[in-house]
Amino acid sequence: MQWTRRGPTGLHALTAEPQRTSSRRPPAFTETVRVISALGPHTSAVLAELPPADVRPVWEYLSIVTCPLLVARASVDGVRHALHLLSQLRTAGLGAVADRTVLAVVASVPKPSRDVRAACHQASERVAALIPVPWDEHLARPEPVDVRRCRRITRRALVELAAACLPPKPLDGGDQQPISATAPSGASGMPTP
Repeated sequence: MQWTRRGPTGLHALTAEPQRTSSRRPPAFTETVRVISALGPHTSAVLAELPPADVRPVWEYLSIVTCPLLVARASVDGVRHALHLLSQLRTAGLGAVADRTVLAVVASVPKPSRDVRAACHQASERVAALIPVPWDEHLARPEPVDVRRCRRITRRALVELAAACLPPKPLDGGDQQPISATAPSGASGMPTP
């Protein structure tokens, strides 16, 4: 695959254009959707980082994926922002999207406060799954993530997150449908409050 780069864990990443010029630009939203649709038959999962999810085109994309994945900072504001987005989706008639959403809550401090844990408990009742990802020094660094360098508890949480997003493997060996998971993000890679 000439348009991908293989990461340290063996995953292929489709890379966007980092240098914007008049002839070189990152793919437009509709182009990204076409690429993901073309990859569907050839892969079991596609993970796409989308613009902030408070715009209608992102909602439309979320409506067609098998497993919408939201990533929130482990703060009261971060979790509330995710809940507000889910409320907006339900109001816009996309309740099914909100119901199948997996919410990953990533800690930015070693021990989240009681208020954060309470907000996570409230959010867990409004999504298909809420997976807390504990603070990890390796995840806190501004560099590509190599899960082999994460703490065991963090790797376990990431496996739980993958299990929540991927469909179970059929016992009869039948065909497995490809899925897409999307992660809306702010400038830091997390939704902003």
